[in-house]
Amino acid sequence: MQIEKFEKLIFFLTRSRIRLHLLFWFCVIGGYILVQPALPEKYGWKIFIFMLFIKFLLVVAMVYINLYGLIPLFIYKKKKVFLYILVFLLNNLLFAVLLYFADDAFMQSVIKPGDEIRSSSDKIYYFITQFVSNFWYLGSTTALKFTKQHFYQQIELNKIEITKLQTEVKYLIAQINPHFLFNAINTIYVQIDRQNKNARETITKFSEMLRYQLYECNVPAVSLAKEIDYIQNYVDIQRLRKSERHRVAFNYPSHTEDIYLPPLLFIGFVENAFKFISNDKHRDNFVLIDMKIQEKKLSFRVENTILSNGNITNQSVTGGIGLRNIKRRLELQFKGKHELTIEPGSDHFIINLQLEME
Repeated sequence: MQIEKFEKLIFFLTRSRIRLHLLFWFCVIGGYILVQPALPEKYGWKIFIFMLFIKFLLVVAMVYINLYGLIPLFIYKKKKVFLYILVFLLNNLLFAVLLYFADDAFMQSVIKPGDEIRSSSDKIYYFITQFVSNFWYLGSTTALKFTKQHFYQQIELNKIEITKLQTEVKYLIAQINPHFLFNAINTIYVQIDRQNKNARETITKFSEMLRYQLYECNVPAVSLAKEIDYIQNYVDIQRLRKSERHRVAFNYPSHTEDIYLPPLLFIGFVENAFKFISNDKHRDNFVLIDMKIQEKKLSFRVENTILSNGNITNQSVTGGIGLRNIKRRLELQFKGKHELTIEPGSDHFIINLQLEME
């Protein structure tokens, strides 16, 4: 029973960032008072508390400059560890000097006639001690920050794994027996007249798409070349379905076999474009798909015309389940490494996706 109460107390204190920080500083100040029991008796509690307040105000400033200034700037953004260590030491040195002068000014203000004056060696010793103590403040808080970050990353990874497993279970439940399906497609293909080339071509491309989905997408990453083939088959089928009023173009780079990405990442954007493409008689109706690779960035752009008579609203185009699912996948699989912009217009719709590749 006592263990359960203790665990609940720990959970309550650590669940909130503010409570966690207050707990840390309470322990630090409490520990300082315990190791310096003679100071309150020597100077009185009021003077001691004032000295403690000034000292830890500087320490708190030093710690939070490191946590919310230096680490995000040099570790998260620039990823320059050596430069961070250098600035870390300068931060320590700066506040060691400030604490030294604050302590010296305090000692000068409370000194009484007959009191022993601190020698230069004592002052140097205090400065060195303060510099070393700062390492503890900075080191312990930095370690706690990275430990906490790692803990939440593990939670996020577990959520991703659970989501992945749930998706796979739903996929397996909904999956038709692939052998039966392929046999049925082959039967239909044979029964189609040889003169009907469009129907045979459609069945072939559909079979290739289905084979890719069933047998090659059960891995974390697939070759971009295979993804492009899959999109190309889908685009070709849509070309056969659409009339001469529709213009469809798919531009993509060559030599993409060495690039690997999560499967079925782009098809949702393409499906959305064909779903909402316009069918006006007196203007150009098009779907333009463009994929480019520059240095370590992949850009994917899809633009399509939409009905301009008000039957389809921008919200219906941008708020579909498919696009929401894609956004969620990008957040999980490319967190901090992607940029997605959606530009809805009165008669056209543009999606731009930028991916950072390792």
